[in-house]
Amino acid sequence: MNNPFLRGQRGAVAPFAILVIAALLLTAAYVQDTVRMDANSRQLKRATDAAALALAKEWLLQDPAFNEQREIIAEEYIRANLGLDQGLALTLDQVEVEQLDRNGYPNFEVSAHFTANAELSGFGSHDIRVASTAEVISTTQEVALVLDSSMTLVSSFGLTSDATLHADAIEYFLQQLYGTDTSGEVVEERDNLYVSVVPFSNGVNLYNDDEPQNSQSRLLEWATTESLTQDEDFYWIGSRGFYERYGDLTSPVYPDRRAKRQGFYRGTTSLNRRWVWEPNPQQDPFRLLARMPGSNAETGRPARSEQRYYTLSTIGDGDFAGSQTIATDPGLPNTPVLPLTANYHTVMEQVRRIKGDWEIWPMPGILWGGSTLSPQWRGDNGWGSQETPKDYTRDSNGEVHNKSLILFMEWFDGYAWDHIDTAADYIDICQQFEERDIVFYAVVRVDQPGDLDKAEGGSSVVPNHWLEPCTGDGKRLHVITTAADLSELKNAFDEIYQDLTYSNSYVRLVQ
Repeated sequence: MNNPFLRGQRGAVAPFAILVIAALLLTAAYVQDTVRMDANSRQLKRATDAAALALAKEWLLQDPAFNEQREIIAEEYIRANLGLDQGLALTLDQVEVEQLDRNGYPNFEVSAHFTANAELSGFGSHDIRVASTAEVISTTQEVALVLDSSMTLVSSFGLTSDATLHADAIEYFLQQLYGTDTSGEVVEERDNLYVSVVPFSNGVNLYNDDEPQNSQSRLLEWATTESLTQDEDFYWIGSRGFYERYGDLTSPVYPDRRAKRQGFYRGTTSLNRRWVWEPNPQQDPFRLLARMPGSNAETGRPARSEQRYYTLSTIGDGDFAGSQTIATDPGLPNTPVLPLTANYHTVMEQVRRIKGDWEIWPMPGILWGGSTLSPQWRGDNGWGSQETPKDYTRDSNGEVHNKSLILFMEWFDGYAWDHIDTAADYIDICQQFEERDIVFYAVVRVDQPGDLDKAEGGSSVVPNHWLEPCTGDGKRLHVITTAADLSELKNAFDEIYQDLTYSNSYVRLVQ
């Protein structure tokens, strides 16, 4: 059939078909442009991921030039991870780095812009931003600060420049450890950082500041009953009639109670001790350290900061009859142990309380430093906290814990009672620390570097015979002369901080 109407319709189909084909081609071009833009975005995202992770790891190294170079570092990592797409590399425009603080953790956001050209569809160009964020997560840290409280820190005129130097150095280290907030103030608490303070001279003070002076529960809960009424090797409290008049050493008139001092040790006598730090007092009870000289211990001692001797009416014969001046234990520091706490200001207040006392003897300080990190001391049978000390390394929930002990002292005459301890005793304790993943650091001030290679002042122990083995063959030992200023101490604590930060942190992507 020859239909004129149909002949007219045939002429209209051709232009329509051309339009359809053009639309299909344009759509295909648009799809291809979009796919390519999306592929480039994904490729750039992988590159910014790598840059953010790398930047966070670089931050852990604590390079002073980091802030100036971080954009350069980020761009180098991005370009190195763009693969073979040179077109994308050529259109890469702006790389930006922003450091954020989220829940106390540093975050690094790396953003990059690239120009996406719709080359096939001709729809022009678009600026596309891609960003990645990496977070530095610090594992739980427990740090025991074992701090010199010996006579070099005080004179008859008050605290010496050494005391100020020591406290300033510790304050600098703690400010690094806690970090600062956006206003530049030190972060008061971090939910994964706990610090203990263990002052020592010739002993360690275990007086509990949280309890009344006349009601110290540790006397009855930590010490054996017999040690409350028994004399030490060369202090004759009983012969002066103290027990007959006052009962036992829990009496509030006992000079150590009145001076807020309390010492404990394990062993049969104070001259025959056991070097044990891990068990709590219920597992392995202590003896009370009861040294009560009958002379004025202030004579010949530089400490003048507080009353250290009292007049008591005792029962006895001859020189011990009637009232007599009886000194507090000269070997116990004025500042007691502060168990692990999360609060920066609490820690610093305890550090600033430290005043000079007697000769230096590191062994008690190291033992009690270990006890503040021992999980067996968690709870009512130990320090009283139900949260700390944490388990070694990792708990049942998979949370990672890191523990370290930092010894800071001035080795001026190295006094330790002759033959009461040996270098092997120190090394044995340090090996126990190592087996439990407690890392030992030491910062030691000396008059001359060679001072650590000799025994002085009645000590039978050469310091380097144990300091070097305890600090990884000296890798974690910082020896600084007393002539050095605060900057050299800061350098030493910077190295310790960097080591703690790098070994106790990991990095993860959060965006």
